Amino acid sequence: MRDTVLGHPFADLDFAARDALKISQALARAYKGTLVPLDEKLGVYRVALPAGSALTHLDVSEIQGEGIEEDLLRRDFTINALALEVGPDQGGSFRDNELLDPRGGLKDLERKVLRTESAAPLRDDPVRVLRAFRIAAEAGLTIEERTLGFASAARQGLRREAGERIQNELMALLSVPRTAPWLDLMDRAEVLTVVFEDLEASRKCALEYHGPGGVLRHSLDAVSRADFLLERLGEAFPDSAPGLRDYLAS
Repeated sequence: MRDTVLGHPFADLDFAARDALKISQALARAYKGTLVPLDEKLGVYRVALPAGSALTHLDVSEIQGEGIEEDLLRRDFTINALALEVGPDQGGSFRDNELLDPRGGLKDLERKVLRTESAAPLRDDPVRVLRAFRIAAEAGLTIEERTLGFASAARQGLRREAGERIQNELMALLSVPRTAPWLDLMDRAEVLTVVFEDLEASRKCALEYHGPGGVLRHSLDAVSRADFLLERLGEAFPDSAPGLRDYLAS
């Protein structure tokens, strides 16, 4: 719901429902999609839609707890704890007062803040630590300082997570223009060198040449310059810019 509220384009829809498997099967039949179980224990399913569809996929999760309100209280960030009841009579638009918002997610979206009330959701699924940076980068939000502290406190849990999940979040973050500030923030929260352990030693390497932060600081500065150049290819390389854009796009 957050992208809808922000007016951002979106490529998928998330549903919470009872009988998630049954509903997923019905959606797959109706839209000629492919049903993919994501977590059968928790009842999470994805319906991958055919190429050319307006959306890429539909995710359906079994409601956790006694009802949707309790389910929303379990979500990671307040802006992800928004829901809208849908049914056959639901129109194509909605008003903010029709949204379920038990944690003040709408107000946080207005303030452009990413927030969670405790470290528990990040400890329960440490990949949410990376998700915080990725969502904030994509949506143009600021991570609340207390939430940044929760992310830092939960960071060691990333060491036991599957590499594929970490890679997915990192690649999504690196796809956002101006990535360097987010990598800097990850380093400030001591998250970056948990994901890339070899970088920690580089922090103390070549201090006399690069100054405080050593090679790690130099590497982050290089990302910043790459961001700068990618946004200004035409100015930096006027004769080569079209070919460079085609190459980078490939």
